[in-house]
Amino acid sequence: MKKNIFICTALATMALSACSNNDNDPVVDTLKDTPIVINAGVNDLTTRAGYADDNLPTVIGLYITNPSNPAYTYKNYKMTYANNQWTTTDGTMMWQNATQTVSVVAYTPYNGTKNDELTDKAELSVSVQANQSTTDGLAVATSDFLYYKKDAVTPSTDGISLPMEHIFSKLLISFTHGSELNGKTVVIKNVTVSGMQTTHKFNLSTGALVTGGLSGDAVDIVMYLQDGTAPIVKTAEAILVPQTVAITVTIAATVDTEEKTFSYTADLQEFATKTQYTLALAVGRDGVQTGTFDINPWGKPVEGGNLETTENK
Repeated sequence: MKKNIFICTALATMALSACSNNDNDPVVDTLKDTPIVINAGVNDLTTRAGYADDNLPTVIGLYITNPSNPAYTYKNYKMTYANNQWTTTDGTMMWQNATQTVSVVAYTPYNGTKNDELTDKAELSVSVQANQSTTDGLAVATSDFLYYKKDAVTPSTDGISLPMEHIFSKLLISFTHGSELNGKTVVIKNVTVSGMQTTHKFNLSTGALVTGGLSGDAVDIVMYLQDGTAPIVKTAEAILVPQTVAITVTIAATVDTEEKTFSYTADLQEFATKTQYTLALAVGRDGVQTGTFDINPWGKPVEGGNLETTENK
């Protein structure tokens, strides 16, 4: 009996000793000083008019701020997309450890150089192109200012996702023919929207347009034309700097080879940030008939690696 008690006691002591040793084993921080992966896929942009496979955004500016250790802070790194991945020549970005969170700001088009202070971009000049009519849609894509901000991003082996959103407004106009043009050959050649200022100021830290930052003379913006789906014969698209204005839409067309110009002036309208405005115009023999603006949010960013989601239909 004593022998059995001794054996049981010894085994119990060994078990306690093993538990004690495991408790003292050091915890391995698998993320300490490991490179940060950036996930900002551009696939969904191909579903938007104005974007094609050969003019997707391939350069973004990136700020990663570590509030506890400036050695792990990265300022205005220029990220380039190629071969299905985002990389930079500005240096290796690393997690400090598995627990220290960071703040992230990303934007495109890129502005400035590496190590530009975020606070120095409180009045970043942002603008759209006046001529957005290029057949490849490149001018529309270039005019689209995209932005993303998130605080307290937790370190992860999956990296950092950047679901960016639109800061400007989008105007989409669809054209149909009035019944009086039935049987006639109508070709819409050019569409402009006038009365728009093209430059604003943007606070890269807060993610907001600067109050009173709108500037520049009002100009005519030449829109990007595409064929429509019947009964729509054409659509015209442009990116606009947010502002309140009464726009005039001018349509240059031919009717049975005769040169015609049609115009429509809308009521005073606010073109708000992150918003899409759709306007349906019917081109008749002597003028243009229309309804009201259809107003919807322009895209809804989703966590998981996409620069932005498909537009609202």
